[in-house]
Amino acid sequence: MTLLSPSAGLLLAGIRVRSAALPLLLLVFAAGLFWFGPSLPLVAAYGALLLLVVGLPTYVALVVLAFWIARSAPRRTPRERLRWLVLAGAFFVVWWLGSEWLRTLRATRLEPFSMSSGSMAPTLLVGDNLFVDKRPGWTPRPGEVVVFRRPGPGDLPYVKRVIGLPGDVIEVRGHELLLNGVAVLHTPCVTAPAGVPASERCAEESLPGSSPFPVLWRETPEDGQPPLQLGPSEYFMLGDERDNSMDSRQWGPVRRDQLLGHATVIWLSWDRGLRLSRIGRRL
Repeated sequence: MTLLSPSAGLLLAGIRVRSAALPLLLLVFAAGLFWFGPSLPLVAAYGALLLLVVGLPTYVALVVLAFWIARSAPRRTPRERLRWLVLAGAFFVVWWLGSEWLRTLRATRLEPFSMSSGSMAPTLLVGDNLFVDKRPGWTPRPGEVVVFRRPGPGDLPYVKRVIGLPGDVIEVRGHELLLNGVAVLHTPCVTAPAGVPASERCAEESLPGSSPFPVLWRETPEDGQPPLQLGPSEYFMLGDERDNSMDSRQWGPVRRDQLLGHATVIWLSWDRGLRLSRIGRRL
């Protein structure tokens, strides 16, 4: 039934025109979220959650109702069938155009990503779903959480934090991070974030021009980085859980053309249950 489009399928199954148009309204609402979302991250976060909680059950209810009506609906005359087919065709065209627009918005303005690893803990946890601002003209800033395609083989997106900008010299000695020959300031976390293992310690890291952010270290430092000067369009990325992250220490700097966008807000967090306290958290 839904091979045509949700609205066309519902219409042909026997739902009234007014009710069959509801999936089109959900599509318009979703497109609006992706259009305004980059400028209004909290609206995008809670709007997406509302769409998931309200929109999906509404559509399922309409499908069930359509099948129930179709079982007892009287046969239509040829003229009525033609009229309903024309309406269904119009619904299909509108849905297809709206879906293409929504796909374009996801590719160029706002796209959802899901965390599948703990490399950015405690800022991002496994099961966090975030929105990424992909509008052109954006300039990465120190300390910003970004999404990119990693250097080398593979096409999976990675989420890390910008540590070094073009022209910077980066060096990592154990747990010590040096930026242009100056050690980056670390202060112990006043309150350890939830879920930090006992084997790790938390510190607030302060990069020039950025707000402090938490990082985690294990007892024994692992990967380091000899002094490396970044090229004109290169960025150095690190995960916040420093000893549990594959990042620029392993596969080198990330080029500007590999950056997809910067993280804005967590809109859903689920790991063995809904984590409401994380929804709407700005990044």
